[in-house]
Formats: sequence, C-alpha cells, structure tokens
Amino acid sequence: MSIQEFASEGYQLHNHAVQRHLASLGLDLRNKSVLELGAGVGDHTQFWLDRSCNVLAVEGREENVIEFRKRFPQVQMTQFDLDSDYWPFDNYQIIYAYGVLYHLKDPIMSLNHWAAGCTELLLLETIVSNRARPHHAKEDPNDCRDGLCETAVHLPYAEIIKELQLLFEYVYVPERAPQHPEFIDDWANPPVGGYVRGVFIGTDIEQPNDKLRLVQR
Repeated sequence: MSIQEFASEGYQLHNHAVQRHLASLGLDLRNKSVLELGAGVGDHTQFWLDRSCNVLAVEGREENVIEFRKRFPQVQMTQFDLDSDYWPFDNYQIIYAYGVLYHLKDPIMSLNHWAAGCTELLLLETIVSNRARPHHAKEDPNDCRDGLCETAVHLPYAEIIKELQLLFEYVYVPERAPQHPEFIDDWANPPVGGYVRGVFIGTDIEQPNDKLRLVQR
C-alpha cells in the first residue's frame, strides 16, 4: 500500500481520537524530551511540538523516513528497526509508543528496551490479543503502515500488565478509553473475536490523577 494510506479517513479518525484522549489525561507532557517510536510519516509528531517538546523520531521504513523529513525538517529522525536486539536510545523523559508494539516480533524485548530508556513516562497504545495466549499476526512487507518483520506478536492484556509491572513501580490504565470503536473500558469482559486496543502507562513516578486507574499488583 502506498504512503497515501496514512491520509485515509479511518486512519486519521483513529489518530485524532488517541491524541485527544492523551491530551485529556492530565499528564505533564510539556517541555519534555520525547522518543517517538514508529513515527511513520509524523501524524503524531505535531502533538509533541505543540507542547514545546524536544523530539527524536524513530522509524524503520525508508519511505516513511523520507516523507517524515519532508514534513518536519526541524525534527531529528533516525531510521532504526525496533526489532533489533541493540538499543541505542537512553534518558528520554517520555517514550511514546502509540501503534507500534503489535508490529514487532518480540514485544517483551521491546518493552524492556523502552523501560530502560525512559526516565518519566512510557506511553503505550497497542492492539491487545483477545486470546489467552499471544497471537501471531502476519505483517505485510508492502504496507507502509506495517512493521519490518514477517510475523508480529500481539500480547494479551494480562501479559502486558505483568511485564509493565516488572519494569515500572506504577502501571496505569485510563478510567475511560479513547472514543473510538476499537477501544474498550472493561478489560474483565473483552469482546470475543476481532481485536481491541488499549492504552497503558508505565512510570516510576506516582500519578495522583482521577483520569487514571492504578493497576494493582
């Protein structure tokens, strides 16, 4: 699929929903160093620039990197395969990983990398497997929105929470999900079939915030 797929109505509706939702959570997101993972062509980058953040964007697909640099010549962009076992990014106040974990072949390794590079907040939005076990999904090498691996792994909710709690002192989920049909509020009764998305926050800094629910250990 061509790079124009990023401009599709469905894709943009999703982007707007998750960005409005993130802005509503009452988190301290201004004047931060931000590592934006899987930045694509930059559909989320302006969110951080509007908050006076210093952004390093990371993207694996060359065609997306070229388009990103056209749109945001003032933003540092690095082409990097997030499935690599090498991790060169450290000491970012915020690691922003919206729409990227489910494109990776080893999401547990990636979460460990991201936690190691994060000093304040890991912001995670991802597809969550409805199955009791991780689900393996094919990635399309010709789709500019997909990852670079042939088969990606979608983690179940419980496994995402378990891993984040190993990595961070506090793990939060929003009290209310983004207003978009792919998201749910009730993780105790997820729908059967299809897929759902979730937002998760890992941090070592307590967030006294009624918009967030601390996941108990």
